Amino acid sequence: MKDMGYGVFTQEQTDAIFKKYDRNTDNVIDFLEFLDMVQTIKGSGKDFGKIGEHAKGDAAIIEGAVGASHTYLVEERNVVARLWNKYLEDDEYVKDRFPMVAESDDLFHVMADGMVLIRLLNEIEKDSIDMRTVNIGTNLGIFKVRENINLGLTAAKGKIKLIGIDATAFLDKKPHLVLAVCW
Repeated sequence: MKDMGYGVFTQEQTDAIFKKYDRNTDNVIDFLEFLDMVQTIKGSGKDFGKIGEHAKGDAAIIEGAVGASHTYLVEERNVVARLWNKYLEDDEYVKDRFPMVAESDDLFHVMADGMVLIRLLNEIEKDSIDMRTVNIGTNLGIFKVRENINLGLTAAKGKIKLIGIDATAFLDKKPHLVLAVCW
């Protein structure tokens, strides 16, 4: 956890994390459980970007791996979050995630497993994704989550062009790519 940029955890916090990811409840974090835990945790507590001034308002700047950077307007993120709050607050599958705080990075965390994307597509066009094919549950493994994201992206491709956006964009919570799909 320290290597991923987190501080010291209390024993209660550590116990809660292990309880969440110990899916078979054998009090041991197996390798697949560990991979799932690291994938989820590695981006969840980090600052997505510095807030800087932009010609049209505050912009978040995300630094890339090789010196590249991406930006998005903070107001864009806020508008999308408010819209999703409005349309999905009573949805039977994802209502536990709403309302999210529009002025935070909650949007990227809520979208990370593909379920909100699936429900949004069904909101746009009823039954565009058969919910019997969706992996439903609170502690899905990384492979099941990836299946859900791919299911949502495949359905979205019938409506919009998605070039260079795949499940990794959602799993890594890349704000500029998640917002591109949302718009």
